[in-house]
Amino acid sequence: GNEEIKYITTGKFVRQHDPDFIDGDRFSVFDNNLLGTKHIKPQSSIKIFDVNKEDPEIYFKGNENVPFFTNIMGKHQWLENGNLLIIESRNGRAFEINDEGRVVWQFTNLVDGDVVGLLGEVERLPLKYKEIYKN
Repeated sequence: GNEEIKYITTGKFVRQHDPDFIDGDRFSVFDNNLLGTKHIKPQSSIKIFDVNKEDPEIYFKGNENVPFFTNIMGKHQWLENGNLLIIESRNGRAFEINDEGRVVWQFTNLVDGDVVGLLGEVERLPLKYKEIYKN
């Protein structure tokens, strides 16, 4: 097998993790993005890196209307329907976005009243799961 390095980069993320290969030239990364100022709250993002391009594409980033930030942890999963499942761990939130960046559903892990529990992992099961594993 050919095990050559196709791409190396630095300085384009802060506390990046959870890389997911999309195809032979592209992969996505969860960027906690701790950089913020007194006036602007930091927002985490999902970035797509392409070995043929210098800079990554920001696929999804939090904003005023759809805040998205976790200073540590977090995960993302590409779904069969083309959507993206994102886990915002420290806020106990999981949500799915479509290819336009619109939230199609979300879940917040409320454990007692308004207390939110940490979310480490979430997996979206296919609709046929119910039929396959019914008892």
